[in-house]
Amino acid sequence: DLERLAAEVQFAIAVGARADIGEIRIVGLEAVPEYLVQREIDFAGGERFSPALLTRIEKAVIAMDVFSTVTVVADHEIGADGRIGITVAVSESEPQLVKVGVGLGLESTRWEERVTGLYSHHDIFGQLTRFELRIKAGFGLTFGKFTTWPNNAIPAAPAPFVIGGLGAGPFG
Repeated sequence: DLERLAAEVQFAIAVGARADIGEIRIVGLEAVPEYLVQREIDFAGGERFSPALLTRIEKAVIAMDVFSTVTVVADHEIGADGRIGITVAVSESEPQLVKVGVGLGLESTRWEERVTGLYSHHDIFGQLTRFELRIKAGFGLTFGKFTTWPNNAIPAAPAPFVIGGLGAGPFG
């Protein structure tokens, strides 16, 4: 109704037949054994179908951390037994990962260099056994160690530590 700036909206919801999860098929596996994926999603077999359950299955397979893509889709038809099949489509990611990084840190009295490395393999024995090796190496240099101080610069007895500045600065 343009005159009243109002609209009437109606929703029609058609509830379908209830279904339980039937066969769960996994497609796209190459090196990962199927029983290891089935073990992660065995909670779903025989459960009442719902979109939230499909999301749980997808999250469980993603959490295995061995697939680059995971898609979970229900069949279009419910079987005569009241069950609906599920297809889990996966793409395996590369089993090995190598990362190398370098860093440089600079401060007024110190500088440091560092190198990091990572090698990981998430299916080292074909059973999703993980192996990870991290290496960190660094070198830091403090300039204060190489400064020559006058003999009377550091008093023998406890004394206040005074920091001073010379010249114009942000504090006046």
